[in-house]
Amino acid sequence: MAVALGALLLPAQRPLSLVALATAIPAYAAASRVRFEYGGTVALPTQAVFVVMWFVLPPRTLPLVVCAALVLGMLPDIVRGATPPD
Repeated sequence: MAVALGALLLPAQRPLSLVALATAIPAYAAASRVRFEYGGTVALPTQAVFVVMWFVLPPRTLPLVVCAALVLGMLPDIVRGATPPD
């Protein structure tokens, strides 16, 4: 619900570039697969990709792009059966 509201209410300040979109989704998905463990916590390096996405994609598309990239990043585990698809 929040993703849909964000997509509708955030301003579209720049046009959508398909090249930027086609680059951002796999980059975010790949970054979401990397895990840095230290102590008892886990960190993901997705923030670096997300900051770049703010500059190259329209802000209203960011929630949808991040959701799509996270699903794409989880797909290998779901296909292998390592993660249940729920």
